[in-house]
Amino acid sequence: MAVAPADQSVVRDGSDSPPQRTMSPATTNRVTQNEVNAKSWHRFLWVPLAFMIPGTLVSISYIAQMVRERQAHMALEPEKYDWTYPQLSDLWTTFVGLVVLLTLRCTVCPYVFTPLGDMILPTLKEKKGKWTAAARADRVQRFSVCLFKLCFFLCMTVYGYLTLRDQDFLPPQLGGSGAVANAWTGWPYSSVSWALKRYYLLELSYHTHSLVFHLFTIHRNDFVEMTLHHTCAVVLVTFSYFANWVRVGSLVLFLHDIADVTAYSVKAVVDTRYTYVTLSAYAALLAAWGYTRLYVFPFCVIPHAVVPGEVTVAWITGYVMIWTLQALHVYWYALFLIMGYRFAVSGKTVDIQQKAGEEDGSYVDYHKTHAAEEQNGHAEESNGHDETEQTTEQPRARKASSKKSKRAE
Repeated sequence: MAVAPADQSVVRDGSDSPPQRTMSPATTNRVTQNEVNAKSWHRFLWVPLAFMIPGTLVSISYIAQMVRERQAHMALEPEKYDWTYPQLSDLWTTFVGLVVLLTLRCTVCPYVFTPLGDMILPTLKEKKGKWTAAARADRVQRFSVCLFKLCFFLCMTVYGYLTLRDQDFLPPQLGGSGAVANAWTGWPYSSVSWALKRYYLLELSYHTHSLVFHLFTIHRNDFVEMTLHHTCAVVLVTFSYFANWVRVGSLVLFLHDIADVTAYSVKAVVDTRYTYVTLSAYAALLAAWGYTRLYVFPFCVIPHAVVPGEVTVAWITGYVMIWTLQALHVYWYALFLIMGYRFAVSGKTVDIQQKAGEEDGSYVDYHKTHAAEEQNGHAEESNGHDETEQTTEQPRARKASSKKSKRAE
């Protein structure tokens, strides 16, 4: 007879579906403690976030003053400039793009991608009780979001290359024939095409929309680092646009989009039954991420990302944020390598960078929970042996007591 684990109860509804498991208070406490331990190191990530708050406020003031001064300078010699310099009124494009993205995500995800995920992801019967209904629903929801972002980055990568391919600052490492140093020609009054400005402002719309959804939806195990990432992205894109760093900034956005296509491809298929598709996407992710974010970004773009000039708080903030993004790139790449190692060892595809689909729909730290489950399994096994010994000793004790009573008679 099969016996349920000591810390779980099995509930059957009379159907053919796998039994639903509910966690006992002891298991819940253990999981909660694992989450606390997993989050402890995240406290260090609040340090750069705390630095960004005053730095961002100073940067906004600096941007407004800079835009006013440069527009006044250009007004003195209107025939000399083509007036493509970024202006505050350009943010209307970002606002329209933000509304469109929010509308699409609130309609396409629940009504198109979620039903698709429900068809593609394994059923509860196929998982043989390894997933609960809440766990599967959480995975389906994550699939829909990742597929939405995959479509966005795929479109923006194509649009970005079509916009940048003829620019003299697109380096050979990204498919061009120019040099990154050409991005500063004529700065700070360098002309920017409307197509390039539109590409930049649409990227700002996306990062703003991501920050909004990230703060007001499910908080997963990567909440702190992704808050740091989204905040860096929004501040950097906004500041660089009004500082007229659009040329070099577009290179940064473009190389990030390339890697994000492969990243969200893996995230979209990691919970499916298509293991070979997941492995192919994973190999593409390691190649694209390693090339664009660990080689092109730090060695080809960052050295030209900040033009030499007067050192101010705004400039320092921008430079710190750029290197914060690079530190996150290295950290995430390490997680990707750990994911590959765990697949090689266990044969299971698990996204440890962003947890989904635990017992209550929230995340549980995989490493610590796995170790805790092993310890719990050993404890249950030893308890089982103790109970077996007790059950075999009880009849012997009863026989001995009966013999004593007969002798007394």
